[in-house]
Amino acid sequence: MLNASSSHFDPTATLVAAHPHRIERAAAVAREATDVAACDAGMPPQSWSLESVVAVAVMFGAHMIEQAKLLLRRDAMPIYISRGRFTSDAVKGMLAKPENREEAVAKLFESVGGRLIGWYLTFGHHDWLVIAEFPDEKAAASAILAAAAGGSLSEIETTVAMTAKDAHATFESAGKAAKGFRSAGRS
Repeated sequence: MLNASSSHFDPTATLVAAHPHRIERAAAVAREATDVAACDAGMPPQSWSLESVVAVAVMFGAHMIEQAKLLLRRDAMPIYISRGRFTSDAVKGMLAKPENREEAVAKLFESVGGRLIGWYLTFGHHDWLVIAEFPDEKAAASAILAAAAGGSLSEIETTVAMTAKDAHATFESAGKAAKGFRSAGRS
C-alpha cells in the first residue's frame, strides 16, 4: 500500500486504517524500521526484525501476525525451536562469571546460514529456549550439534515450527494420503 503523502510503501497502512486508535504506536514502530531504499522499490523494509513485525501484529490482534510476517518476510526460512538444559558445570560457571550467550549463539547460527530470532532463559523442565531460522534441516542440525559439542548443554529438543498456511497445506495433503492408507490390524 502506498502512503498518501509519498510513493513509499507503508507496510502498516492496511493495519492502521483498520484500527485508527492505534496509529501513534504503529507509526513509531514503522519509523524505527524504515528502509528508504526498499520503500522506493515498493518492497517491505529489510531492516524490520521478526520482533518488530510481531510487535506491530500484536497491536492489531494475534490473527494479524501471519499477515504482517508475510508483508515483511519475502525470504523467510523455516523456523526451528530448540530447548534444553544447562549442565550443572555450566550453571556453576555462569554463576561465577555471568555472560550473555545470545551473541555467541547468533554467530554460531550465522556460520551455517541461519539467523537467531530469540534466545530465552526459561523456567521448568527446560533452562533455555531458542527460536531461529535455518535454510534446511542440515543447517539446523549442524548448529545444534556444534552447540551440544561444547559440553554445557543437555536434553536438547528441536522442533520445526510451521506457519498456519503451511499447517493447512499439510493437513490437506495428509487428508488425501489418509484416504488410501490402511492402518495396521485393519481390513
